[in-house]
Amino acid sequence: MTALQGLLTPPGLIGLVVGIVLALGIGVASFSYVRELRARLQREHRELAAAARRNQLLVEASGEGVLELDATGAVRYANPAAARALGYETNELIGLDYRVLINARETQDGTGQPQKVRFVTDIAREVGAILKRKDGQRRPIEYRVVPMSAHGGGGAGTVLTFSDVTQRVRLDTLVRDMQRTARVSGWEYDPVTKRMSWTDMGFAVQELPLRQGMSVDDVMKYVHPEDRERLLNTARGVKENGQMAQLEARVVHPAGRELWLRIIIKGERRDNAVVRLRGTFQDVTDRIHAESQVRATRDFYELTLDAMPVLVAYVNADLVMTYANAAELQALRKPRERVIGKHLKELISSERFVEFMDDVDAALRGEPRVRTGSNFFEGRMRDAQVNLVPQLDARGQALGFFSITFDISELKRLEQRLVQAQKMEAIGQLTGGIAHDFNNLLTVISGNLQVLEELPGYATEPMVQQLLGAATRAA
Repeated sequence: MTALQGLLTPPGLIGLVVGIVLALGIGVASFSYVRELRARLQREHRELAAAARRNQLLVEASGEGVLELDATGAVRYANPAAARALGYETNELIGLDYRVLINARETQDGTGQPQKVRFVTDIAREVGAILKRKDGQRRPIEYRVVPMSAHGGGGAGTVLTFSDVTQRVRLDTLVRDMQRTARVSGWEYDPVTKRMSWTDMGFAVQELPLRQGMSVDDVMKYVHPEDRERLLNTARGVKENGQMAQLEARVVHPAGRELWLRIIIKGERRDNAVVRLRGTFQDVTDRIHAESQVRATRDFYELTLDAMPVLVAYVNADLVMTYANAAELQALRKPRERVIGKHLKELISSERFVEFMDDVDAALRGEPRVRTGSNFFEGRMRDAQVNLVPQLDARGQALGFFSITFDISELKRLEQRLVQAQKMEAIGQLTGGIAHDFNNLLTVISGNLQVLEELPGYATEPMVQQLLGAATRAA
């Protein structure tokens, strides 16, 4: 009663009301917090569900194959792209060991069988492998392995993504075949690490063992001593100005054989600075040797033509003289640099140009022409024979013509002497014939006179003796 009476007092009633109000406030606040917490959890759940759905749609719509593996390497999930690439239904892949589906590419163990790709727990990119389809077909792929961790930190599994690189492998094979045929290789130099890398064809071209990360000194020891400084200066120039450059240099094979390489150097620019040098080099030894042989043959024929007393020139279809031997230059009275590359109008008089145009046009139609004439040369008149010989392509079209001029002045003189000799021979033959015929007549006359001399009464006749004497002298 005492306690109840205490509560009924004004102070007690006030305290009771305050307590009730506080309890109600705490209850309302707690209810509001719980409701807000529940709404936030529901919102986060919806967002997580939407994100999961979005991620699932992205994975299923991805063109790359995606496999989720458990800790033992068994497939827990496969997206449609993976199923299509492997030739399975999606549910058929669940539980399969991924090693059955993917084998290491181009590596073999002692038994000659492809090695299995080891199960990794770190991130690996661009790992080449062979994908084994359900129908037995094999396709090259590029794959990436990413580990998944459980909340406790232990390994919960792995995600393996892969893409079919059949087309790229086909192109790579084509490029390798082209490089092998053309004997061309790519290279790259990093100025920071000062290391150089070649493609495999580079080692094949120079018949060197494969190795990685060569230094400049490693490379320069194969370069011919006479070409090292020129190669280094060219590379420095590209690094400084970023402009592409090319040169031809010799490398010396360890066995002593020399190779000629055509080297292209390019600068990779970043922030207005060259950060890497790269390019190609190609074995051009056969071409260099062929060009050397062509030059030697050309020089031989040029010396031969220059030694001939015949004027030889070549005029192209544009009537530009592109070759003249020493005799032709002497006849034109001009040095080679003022003849080669000049139009025919600039080399001969306008009268002669007009005179020769009919023959020139015929030669450019593919018709050989021969022309004779006289010209004043070296202080006297000379006779010449000009032969225009067209050069034809495979279709029979004239590319130009050769002008071959012979000095026939001596031949003309010989012809004149031959004609005179023939005349004298004819006169001699005529004179001999007349003498023979006259001798025949004298023989008849002499015979008749001898008969007359034997007749009585004529032996001592002076006239008969005079006739016999004259006949004898004429014979």
